[in-house]
Amino acid sequence: MAKEDFNASYTPKGIYGLLSRIGISWVSARSRHPKADQQAMDDFKNFVNHVRTVLPEHIELSDVDIWFQDETRIGQQGSITRVWHYCGQRPRVIRQQQFESAYLFGAFCPSTGNSVGLVLPYVDKQAMQLHMQHISKEVPEGRHAVVVMDGALWHQADLNLHNVTMLKLPPYAPELNPSEQIWQYLKQHDLSNRCFDGYDAIVDAACVAWNRLRVQLELIRSITSRAWFIVC
Repeated sequence: MAKEDFNASYTPKGIYGLLSRIGISWVSARSRHPKADQQAMDDFKNFVNHVRTVLPEHIELSDVDIWFQDETRIGQQGSITRVWHYCGQRPRVIRQQQFESAYLFGAFCPSTGNSVGLVLPYVDKQAMQLHMQHISKEVPEGRHAVVVMDGALWHQADLNLHNVTMLKLPPYAPELNPSEQIWQYLKQHDLSNRCFDGYDAIVDAACVAWNRLRVQLELIRSITSRAWFIVC
């Protein structure tokens, strides 16, 4: 293609380097919901205006930290991902058919790399309240966290706290939440291609994976940072 379209010859390594320099990387695609509204997603990137609509009146934008929040299921019917293996052979891994699972609640601050996670047996308003309280404890004195999240039923505005305020994403727009890429990283590196004896084993694995991730501040910043959500 490079030779035919641009009369330029590159080795595969050279092509990869060129793509990297112009900001293109090898990423997995995701499906697009038929109800997704591209105009609403583009409008959400006028981010400061949306932050102002939810921010308490006495809070200045200069005192705001942006966080992103999401939940993911971890369980016996886990993911199968790419693995290293000998050329010309396709490896086999076991995929369980049982149903036990846990849920990992995660919140991430792209500007600092800080994160707050909880492993819980369910997702509901009570679990979300617990997560909001833990996020609140991590907000520095004098700062206010605006936590961006989807419109799940348990993400209710009456869970806002004195230093934590929810900001909802447009419907059917998970691609605007970089937490999705965090879950992809965790599952690719720690939580896929595995079997779990039961709930306790799932919780232990999720905790180990989370604790390994949370100390990698630069990695979290790299995965979650986006140009459009700078507020000040």
